[in-house]
Amino acid sequence: GKAGGAIGSWFTQVLTTSCIFGENQVGLGRFGQSILGGGAISSYASTVEIAECEFDRNRTEGDAFVYGQDGGAICQVFGSELYCRSSSFTSNVSGGSGGSIASIDSFVEIGESSFSTNASMGGQGGSLMISGGGIGVIDSDFSGSWSMWGNGAEAAHIAGVSGMYDRCTFQGGIALVGGGAVSQVDSMLAYYDCEFRDAMADEDGGAVYNQNSDVVIEDCLFDGSS
Repeated sequence: GKAGGAIGSWFTQVLTTSCIFGENQVGLGRFGQSILGGGAISSYASTVEIAECEFDRNRTEGDAFVYGQDGGAICQVFGSELYCRSSSFTSNVSGGSGGSIASIDSFVEIGESSFSTNASMGGQGGSLMISGGGIGVIDSDFSGSWSMWGNGAEAAHIAGVSGMYDRCTFQGGIALVGGGAVSQVDSMLAYYDCEFRDAMADEDGGAVYNQNSDVVIEDCLFDGSS
């Protein structure tokens, strides 16, 4: 398919509880490139609520840097809203940006969730890529994800994002450019009581990379990053 390997939502509301999304994909076969992305779920001007779900080995495939390859598990655009709690994202892969979740001009709220070994093959944000809009994340863990061509191995924020992370842990992300854990460009982010451990970037900011951004960091721990 071309948008949302499992669920495609256009101008609607979707509630998923205690579901498993495994090995879904878009952008393959005779249908060609994905037009929106989201290996498991795509959301266009919609509201998606997720509770106690598992996202495992979902993917978008195709040429890197091509529109529609974002969001290995979930991609949302054009004023969509995503509410996610008590869920896990493991080994999801994006051919573009956002190994697990890509959010463009939309809003994301995440609580008590985990992100592990996700990857962005052709853009930014090994787990999350947030472009425009807002994000709020609380009591969640990010570990072992990587961004092959860009910033923010765990989470990348670009183009005017505003939001915060509270009581989150970032462990062992790897970014080819900057921000082994997180990056922000032209954005406003706050990090409260977070831990950044063993992250690595080839260029700037082993744990955190900032460019033209306002960032607040309070009561956080940085350990072993390079």
